[in-house]
Amino acid sequence: MYYKVSSAEFIAQFAKMREEYPVIRDNTSTPTEIHKAAKFHDSYYLHHDSRSGFIVTGEGELKAVFSAVKGRGDILVQSAVKRGATFLDCFDGYLVNLYQRHGFGSWKIEPNWTPGGPAVHHMRYGAVSQADLAEAGRMLQVIYGK
Repeated sequence: MYYKVSSAEFIAQFAKMREEYPVIRDNTSTPTEIHKAAKFHDSYYLHHDSRSGFIVTGEGELKAVFSAVKGRGDILVQSAVKRGATFLDCFDGYLVNLYQRHGFGSWKIEPNWTPGGPAVHHMRYGAVSQADLAEAGRMLQVIYGK
């Protein structure tokens, strides 16, 4: 379903989807930011219909995840893990639950750099220590006053 593409092809399609879908635009980095952060060993993937994709860096970071197709998140995350994704950052909310279903756990949570924005979860694939889980829970209480 997902196949490897060049960075140029990925960035062009990513830019197109950001333009067409405000939810993608509002929740992802810009194409310029992705281009500037690109490294030689990064791998770029698009679905065969080019309406969803992701990057797995040479270090195993999952980033620039996008989908213009509702319900594709599970297969996208499974595909990313199969291609070496071992850690990521995402905003609090639906994405945290999506990644948790596929074996990721929050090891650190920070306030958003935008006042009032959702907390940022730093997640890792596989076992997350009890101390990390406790600290993540404590940070949610601090950030949201829960």
